[in-house]
Amino acid sequence: LGKVPPGLYLRDISEVRVGPNSSDFKKFQSKIPDECCLTLIGSEYTFSLELSTKEARDWFVVGFRLLVESHNTEDDKRLRRYKMWEKQRINELSTAANNDAAARFERLLHRGIQVKCHRSSGVVAEGVLHSPKNDALALQIVTGKNWNGTKKTEKMSISLHDISEIRPGSHSYAFVKTESTSQY
Repeated sequence: LGKVPPGLYLRDISEVRVGPNSSDFKKFQSKIPDECCLTLIGSEYTFSLELSTKEARDWFVVGFRLLVESHNTEDDKRLRRYKMWEKQRINELSTAANNDAAARFERLLHRGIQVKCHRSSGVVAEGVLHSPKNDALALQIVTGKNWNGTKKTEKMSISLHDISEIRPGSHSYAFVKTESTSQY
């Protein structure tokens, strides 16, 4: 398996978001002109970008959307259309049953779920995915042992508002690095 360079692959960009609507921008809210911002959200990385003018931002938004669309296979395009339909359908069907299922899932996340995390370094690490707050997901992974034998851990988190797509399958950069898939 050849070396896979790190970065944001066009095929992995799930959304080109207009405005300062990512957790990266929240740190600098008052200092950033809203009309100059865009975010490229991918499965491995998120790039929050500020451009010099609104016109430049708009030009980049259109350009990235066209570029992403041109790099998608017909299967990817069908899957995206289905996911858009599904998202719209979920919004329409916000019933008590769905709210109850969401509340049960949220309680499960508060307790934590054991997972295996495929890291872009090529390491597969055991971890726990949980939601300590209602607006964030956190992943705590075991990275080794301390001198006294206790587990050495690393924590990562993401705002739920920055998750634009949940993709099934194993064709992301991290899965390729851990040799868990043969395609990219």
